[in-house]
Amino acid sequence: DDAEVSGEEIAENVLHLLTTKMTALPPGTLEALKVASCFGSQISHLTVELLCKSPCYEGLKVALDEAIQEGFLERVRSSEQTFDMTSAKFRHDKIREAAYGRIGANERVRYHHDIGMALYSNIPGFDADANVMLFTTVGQLNRGISLILEYPSEMRISIAEMNCKAGMKAIECSNFESAYKYLKAGIMLLPDGSWNYHQTLCVELYSLLSRAAYALGILDDAFQASKMII
Repeated sequence: DDAEVSGEEIAENVLHLLTTKMTALPPGTLEALKVASCFGSQISHLTVELLCKSPCYEGLKVALDEAIQEGFLERVRSSEQTFDMTSAKFRHDKIREAAYGRIGANERVRYHHDIGMALYSNIPGFDADANVMLFTTVGQLNRGISLILEYPSEMRISIAEMNCKAGMKAIECSNFESAYKYLKAGIMLLPDGSWNYHQTLCVELYSLLSRAAYALGILDDAFQASKMII
């Protein structure tokens, strides 16, 4: 009806105003929006807490609060149902898309890589094996995997181990599609000679990949992975 159409027009006008306003934001606030956009529609309080431990992102919490005040984000309730000032959600998918669009296509791999490495560097203080931050961290690192492939073997093995843990946990939750992606990334990260020096990790990665691929009906990958451990 007319009221509904009018409401949609107002919403579109507000979105246009906000995306236009984004260009005039202070650099720190705009950067915070770009960082938040790398996580999808919402950035969790724990993610912000971890990133703020890194010098590159130490002002993130304050900048996100400014973005909330400007109307780009809204505060969301934590799992404990209390307001957490650092948990933030984009008020509309179009705003998130506009923020992510501010990151040049040739910069995105580096952006995700840098965020992932900042999380990786600060994650030891948390129980990564039982915490959602494992998936968040690995997700960012894998989007910057082309840069990680240039790292020394020790770092590549460490991140491959994280992918293995994430893949195992995803399988436990019957999330075979995510597990498949984590395990493929983990295998990609294995440096030459891994079967000689990291045999246990290799067997686990290929064994889990075989299970995930079989569950998804990717039978060729399941067969090839199984061949690797026979």
